[in-house]
Amino acid sequence: AGGTRVETLVDLSQDLRSRSADLVLSYETTAIGPVYLRLGVLDTFDGTTWRFGGPDGTALEGSSALFWAGRGGGIGEGAYAADLAPFVTTTLVPEGVGNRALPTPPGTATELVNDDGSLVASGCYLPPITGTSYLDTLFQLAPSLERYDAQSEGPGEQTVAVPDQIPDVIASVVNQAQAEGAGASAGSIASEVEAVRWLVAFFTDGSFSYSLDAPGGDGLDNLEVVNDFLVEREGYCTHYATAFALLARELGVPARVALGYAPDPTRDADGSYVVTMLQLHAWAEVWLDGVGWVGVDVTPADGASVAGPSEPDPTPEAEASQ
Repeated sequence: AGGTRVETLVDLSQDLRSRSADLVLSYETTAIGPVYLRLGVLDTFDGTTWRFGGPDGTALEGSSALFWAGRGGGIGEGAYAADLAPFVTTTLVPEGVGNRALPTPPGTATELVNDDGSLVASGCYLPPITGTSYLDTLFQLAPSLERYDAQSEGPGEQTVAVPDQIPDVIASVVNQAQAEGAGASAGSIASEVEAVRWLVAFFTDGSFSYSLDAPGGDGLDNLEVVNDFLVEREGYCTHYATAFALLARELGVPARVALGYAPDPTRDADGSYVVTMLQLHAWAEVWLDGVGWVGVDVTPADGASVAGPSEPDPTPEAEASQ
């Protein structure tokens, strides 16, 4: 990987290991804090490597309800869902002249590209899921998106494809999840959320740890790498993202891997957030019926030099359902 160009898990792994603190960009946003920035997605898995199966390397939202809500200026004012996935505008300014496409917050679309290479992106921003309590709030989001869902085309078939055979440890985790009632039915957000909830609880139970020394983070021979990772329970963001995406698919939830930058509260003298190569990150994204692509980040916080998003307080209805 060269400079600030990251297009594959190989690039990301190499740059993570380099621990470069090179400045990538700065940005201002109307969000209440720093945001995740996504460079691209890997939605096709052949049992060995993850890649993007579309015509180019862009991180398109697809035709989802949440995306169309953003194109319409956001969810209606006063609704709890509007606080959960607020309409945000972010202005990103690249560092130097050698950069290619700038990342954008998930859920947003580019509105304007300026002559200096900066861009303005806007849309409904939903931070990635980092814990199980956050999932209950999604039940509050879906009803507010019903009028946009008719425009949704759903995820592609490649986002549910799984290998014909999986190694023993992966199979045992899938069997355990299914035995405990975690399996998604097509078109059912309730079953999709429960499958994701089981996986989030599995990865955040305290038995997993972060290490840049774990082998196989470049995404090559990924099926065996994920199997070994589930045995050793130690790795970095690419291990967690690919393992989560694969297991989600095995449980019937469309999933893919996102590449980009994790949020960090550091600001420059002008008050803009700054993004360096140290913030390079990978996370999973799952498709929830009636909502669209939702990020899931289960990489242990002690492995990042960045600040993850805080979880919103559950609504009274969500607390009552727990």
